[in-house]
Amino acid sequence: MFVFLLFFLTRMSRDMFDRLVHMLAPNAIFHSPKKKQRHVKYQVAAFLVRYGQRGSDVLDVASKLGLGLGTVHLYCRRVTRALRELRSHHLGWLGDERKKLVSQRIEARSGFPKCAGSGDGCQIRMSTAPVENPDEFLSRKKEHSTNVQATVDDECRFTSFDLGWPGCVTDSKIFKYSHLWRHRHHYFKDGEYILVDKGTVSSYLKLFLLIAHL
Repeated sequence: MFVFLLFFLTRMSRDMFDRLVHMLAPNAIFHSPKKKQRHVKYQVAAFLVRYGQRGSDVLDVASKLGLGLGTVHLYCRRVTRALRELRSHHLGWLGDERKKLVSQRIEARSGFPKCAGSGDGCQIRMSTAPVENPDEFLSRKKEHSTNVQATVDDECRFTSFDLGWPGCVTDSKIFKYSHLWRHRHHYFKDGEYILVDKGTVSSYLKLFLLIAHL
């Protein structure tokens, strides 16, 4: 039942789900010394049903999966912690050698030389308005949300991210205050750059691209 609801609600493929479970299963947080836990796949499924669809709250997940509210919270905390511990192994900026390979592949496919990837932003809608300063989280679509901005390489692997910004904040402002922009001369060398849409292209990025190509 868990798995059926997962694929129906989140559109995640079975292969991707199995890979995720395989990566998370060895984490000690899923192996209690005293009481045996439910299999990792059920905990991951509860996490994805809650966070993998638009605006799903704890009560909704508990009702669909036949779980207690506390159990949903517990499963989600465990999976969140396990995912965070995997971050350093699967997400990070390009090293010089990898960046060179990425740039070569992008140039071969699209003709853009020295391109280190692409970036974009998206909004994650909230099921309820925040208690504090709710108006700041209203997006241009008049939905309460938070912003996520990320960069990827040519294989769509994440190389950086900034998250937690209120929905009212523009992509260009998020980029301006991102670690990637503030430390741009550490990440980009000898005319390297990333491709972004017009929502991110501000005077700051234009200036950086100009300097990078001098």
